[in-house]
Amino acid sequence: MLKNRKSTYRAYAATQAGFSMIEVLVAIVLTAVGLMGFAALQTRALLAAEDTYMRTQALSLAQEVLERKRINGSTEMFLDRNLADPALATYTSGTMWMAPPATNCFGTTANCTPAQMAQYDIGQILALANSNSYLANGSIRVNQSAVSNTIRIFVAWGDDTAADCAAADGLSGGLARRSCVVLQGM
Repeated sequence: MLKNRKSTYRAYAATQAGFSMIEVLVAIVLTAVGLMGFAALQTRALLAAEDTYMRTQALSLAQEVLERKRINGSTEMFLDRNLADPALATYTSGTMWMAPPATNCFGTTANCTPAQMAQYDIGQILALANSNSYLANGSIRVNQSAVSNTIRIFVAWGDDTAADCAAADGLSGGLARRSCVVLQGM
């Protein structure tokens, strides 16, 4: 009886000598699929972080445009008196944002009109945008609202232009897939 147990044990031990090739291949395939999924997730996370950074930079630039316009135009004074803002036409001119004239309104001897100050502001803002390597190829557009005394500032980067974003504004989902931000203010 003891002899019969030993032979059964030897036969069992001989059949269980490790993993089969199929088991090893299945384990390798499952691990590879998991690692590829993780790599794809990391890539998406990096793209999302870059998009967030770009939107933050563009929003900061749009805020700079709005604040400079507010300071320059004394908008509240012109609105309270129902007067036209003299700098608004300069800010909303599309040609000014392409190549602003060289105006220097900085210093104690400079005495600029609101329109000249707007030209100076545009030059400074474009220099600030060009100093940021991500927004260097971007564009800026300022539109005046037809209904109220507000302006809309479009800042675009990448393959989009501010004109594209302005054209898509108001369309259902028009700005959702665009590389631009919109800021509205007075």
